[in-house]
Amino acid sequence: MLAGQVPFDGETPLAVMRSHMETPPPDIHTLNAEVSLDITALLNRCLAKSPAERFETPDALVV
Repeated sequence: MLAGQVPFDGETPLAVMRSHMETPPPDIHTLNAEVSLDITALLNRCLAKSPAERFETPDALVV
């Protein structure tokens, strides 16, 4: 919603699903310069492919 477009597009639903699993999402700030760099960093961490790179709990996200 912040970017005004979907993060991944593909020829088939399987191709889109594979992108969700393997490809980092596009940088939101590049797609929409009105999104601050702080929000971009927060989103990047929330959307990290590796669970170890994401926030451990919702409380950690809020702090």
